[in-house]
Amino acid sequence: MRISVRIVLVCACLLFSSVAMRAQSGTTLTPESLKTMLENLGYTTTASTSSEGVVTYEIKLTPEDWSIDTDVNLSKDQSNIWMWANLTKIPDGQLFDPDTLLQMLTENDSMGPFFFSYTTTSRRFFINLALANQNVTPAKMRSELDALSANVVRTQNLWDPSKWKNAPLAGTK
Repeated sequence: MRISVRIVLVCACLLFSSVAMRAQSGTTLTPESLKTMLENLGYTTTASTSSEGVVTYEIKLTPEDWSIDTDVNLSKDQSNIWMWANLTKIPDGQLFDPDTLLQMLTENDSMGPFFFSYTTTSRRFFINLALANQNVTPAKMRSELDALSANVVRTQNLWDPSKWKNAPLAGTK
């Protein structure tokens, strides 16, 4: 009798620890389930695959009268969900307003975990977010995408060169 009680206790402990470990690790999205979640939230997705095999879904965020091209993907190791809004391309010859660039750095601190970035190849600013790929529900995804679009709208004076006061085109004064 004592042996069977011990066996039951050991099995119960193993089962409990297995369930606890699964609860801690949570559910993670795959590229396919990310696409399904985005589509179930009402977004039309256009997929592209990088040379490294990372699938990116392009969606449009439409707060107010805006249409914001946004990309969403999983990091290569699938530990993070990356989302970024593609902001206005900076025209060739456009000088950067140093005061605005400093304001962008300041804004990075206040709008975290969202942050600005810039790519020289496309001459484009982005607002980005890396979200842990763990227990992301549709409500959480919607909340983060809404926050991303709100940051885009709220910070237009920083990333839109037509709003810059001190940055003429090169060769003009």
